[in-house]
Amino acid sequence: MPIRLHAPEGVKRLKEIRGFVAAEVLTPHEPLITVEDILNAADKTVAGKDGGALKVIEVKRDDKGQVILRVAVEKPPARQAAFPPGMVVVFNGDPAPSPDAAVGAIVQFLTLVDEKNQAFKLIAAEDNALDAQTNEYRLTYQPPAGAPKPAKLVYSGRRQTTIDVPFVLKDVPLP
Repeated sequence: MPIRLHAPEGVKRLKEIRGFVAAEVLTPHEPLITVEDILNAADKTVAGKDGGALKVIEVKRDDKGQVILRVAVEKPPARQAAFPPGMVVVFNGDPAPSPDAAVGAIVQFLTLVDEKNQAFKLIAAEDNALDAQTNEYRLTYQPPAGAPKPAKLVYSGRRQTTIDVPFVLKDVPLP
């Protein structure tokens, strides 16, 4: 970043320059929205503290212990998309790319966990983009060994924040 200084005639060096530079950074991956008591959360909407919302449309548990969820995710305002730019996402049925790749992408931001925070395995997913900010997902989770009861659904991601980075330049030559 260029800086223009008007120094008195004959000054060849500045002893010290101090300041701050503002930087926009992404936080580490963290929970943004959590829906507690997921088995009883049908028709419940939970808003994120930084925007966005997670609406549970339907919750079912089949005879195999699998948990089927239908949820709508309104992404918090951010520059980062749910999927990397240019990634084609296809779920169950279309051979290219693999549904495993799409399921793997969803696992990065939607996790069903038990009361000990042990994750259920996402085995199938369908995605329906409702608009630029909202997607509806139909998710099928397989419980871990021992068939524990699911406790919560967690939407995770990274937030964008601005930080001030201090700097000190010493013995700066002037042209």
